[in-house]
Amino acid sequence: MVTTCWSQLLMCLGSRDCKSLKDGNASGTTVLEALDSVLPPTCPTDKALQLPLQDVYKIGGIGSRSLGRVETDILEPGMVVTFTPVSVTAEVKSAEMYHEALSEALSGDNAPWLQSGPGRCEALAAQAPLVGVSPARGPGPRGARSALQFSLEAASVIDDSVQDALHWKKVYLKAILRMKQLEDHEAFETSSLIGHSARVYALYYKDGLLCTGSDDLSAKLWDVSTGQCIYGIQTHTCAAVKFDEQKLVTGSFDNTVACWEWSSGARTQHFRGHTGAVFSVDYNDELDILVSGSADFTVKVWALSAGTCLNTLTGHTEWVTKVVLQKCKVRSLLHSPGDYILLSADKYEIKIWPIGREINCKCLKTLSVSEDRSICLQPRLHFDGKYIVCSSALGLYQWDFSSYDILRVIKTPEIANLALLGFGDVFALLFDNRYLYIMDLRTESLISRWPLPEYRKSKRGSSFLAGEASWLNGLDGHNDTGLVFATSMPDHSIHLVLWKEHG
Repeated sequence: MVTTCWSQLLMCLGSRDCKSLKDGNASGTTVLEALDSVLPPTCPTDKALQLPLQDVYKIGGIGSRSLGRVETDILEPGMVVTFTPVSVTAEVKSAEMYHEALSEALSGDNAPWLQSGPGRCEALAAQAPLVGVSPARGPGPRGARSALQFSLEAASVIDDSVQDALHWKKVYLKAILRMKQLEDHEAFETSSLIGHSARVYALYYKDGLLCTGSDDLSAKLWDVSTGQCIYGIQTHTCAAVKFDEQKLVTGSFDNTVACWEWSSGARTQHFRGHTGAVFSVDYNDELDILVSGSADFTVKVWALSAGTCLNTLTGHTEWVTKVVLQKCKVRSLLHSPGDYILLSADKYEIKIWPIGREINCKCLKTLSVSEDRSICLQPRLHFDGKYIVCSSALGLYQWDFSSYDILRVIKTPEIANLALLGFGDVFALLFDNRYLYIMDLRTESLISRWPLPEYRKSKRGSSFLAGEASWLNGLDGHNDTGLVFATSMPDHSIHLVLWKEHG
């Protein structure tokens, strides 16, 4: 901005056509005239709101006040802002500069602003190096005005229930240390699980436990922290598995789905009806519903307790490799927050279905990255109730579930065909045939990688998975523990990538 002003000033002065001062006559533009002719720079209001946070302090009886310099767009009283990566919202009650109230704070204004909501003085002030703001997610800059997003240099998470400054200094230092380890490719370690006697096709992870389904007609439940096998039961050949504390649900190459009891190993339910291998299963006890995707191009909806088929959904023209049953968290034209959503995916399309018992019900929406089917979707589908994310040869595609619009396409030109494992507010976990990668979504750059052995990579995405996922939303000093990645190996073992313990 300063460079622009001086360049205009010099241009004005340079236009001066004067004679020697010895003649006593001179003509041209004076310095004051040149200054008056300088065009003021325009405020970048056409960009998403960015406000690096400088300080946060608390005023007794009034509330928390944040201080920062507006870089782009406009800060106005009444706006609802969101602190990321934890998505804690607060309303801007007022803004001022030099003790005078402002109706709006423009680019360049150092404007303290009063916020309602949780008291954040100690927590934020303890983390001094707070830096620039990532662009708000939305269809355009103005659509992002109500979503001011603050990002931390250490990618750490703020918990409003803790207001102790010393605690947050420790969290910040832990996060800085972990980020340094990630950049130096020293944050992980490896381990193995040995117990199967044939290839392992199916993996599922939950709460520190890993389930593996194998061609040796068995399924095993492992404690990742100790490497011990907790349960081992005889099953059919497993192409997909999902479990909870009491039961295991398996999809099989024998075209059926089965439900098993962990404690006894007994099969409690058998679901028959598919004419092809069952590649994906999901269920919900509250709805008493089980869904399955198959190589017969169909999705079936079953009564979980009774074992009867409630509906068969058609429309796919390729193997259905993924089904997801998840609660919606946003309002759209077709759904409300709290509604259950069924998603299914093949190699070209993602379909969104209603949860009902209508015969021949229609697909609500179909998403794809190319109309001519020239671009395939990579296996693994992420849906958290707000965003749908899938990878392709063109990069990572992120859809807004409320509008079904593509929010962004994240490309990695230096590395092609990266497959998606996990996606959060701050990080994404990706991999290819050689490495496990971590991407910082705020800069859309790869910040770390970890070498992988020659593993058995399933085209359907069932033989590899991500472990703990909470750290993808930001580091809090405690969530960077446990399993990061697991995959099956040619020798029938399971290769684990784990977080190193903090020193």
